[in-house]
Amino acid sequence: MYTKNITRFTYATTDFQGWRVSVQRHGNLITKYFSDLKHGSEEAAFEKAKEYLDKVLNILNDNVLTLPERVERARMIS
Repeated sequence: MYTKNITRFTYATTDFQGWRVSVQRHGNLITKYFSDLKHGSEEAAFEKAKEYLDKVLNILNDNVLTLPERVERARMIS
């Protein structure tokens, strides 16, 4: 599975396994982690990560708002 802006993370020292969504626009970084454990499986966590990424990109590509407003709104997505 590969999607731009989504990276697989596994940390042996913390037992974290999951996906990281990371999007940067004009020096503003938006990052969120999706744990396999929390979402039930690697595939389910990946699907949630893709849904989140779609929401973030939709907000960031909305030209009605200013860039700082778009970044702030994208960071508020849960």
